[in-house]
Amino acid sequence: MKEKLLKALRTEVDQRTADYIDESTQAITDELRARVSETERRITALENANTRLDDLEARIQALESNAEAVDDKYALTRRKLIRLMETMGIK
Repeated sequence: MKEKLLKALRTEVDQRTADYIDESTQAITDELRARVSETERRITALENANTRLDDLEARIQALESNAEAVDDKYALTRRKLIRLMETMGIK
């Protein structure tokens, strides 16, 4: 439909104007393609960053849950220190 309309209207304008319209249309089309390509590149980069963030969040959660699960039986608390001193005979 668009091509038919353009061909019908082309007879209404002189050749210089028609050439100008063709060049302008081509320039706009090229600019639009470049912008679409750049937008697609940015979307891909954002998706990759989002995936990386999700992976890091999962690793952090795994480390946090592992840290809570580990019993620090070797931690020297005040009670353990007192018991150790009593065992060794230190006052």
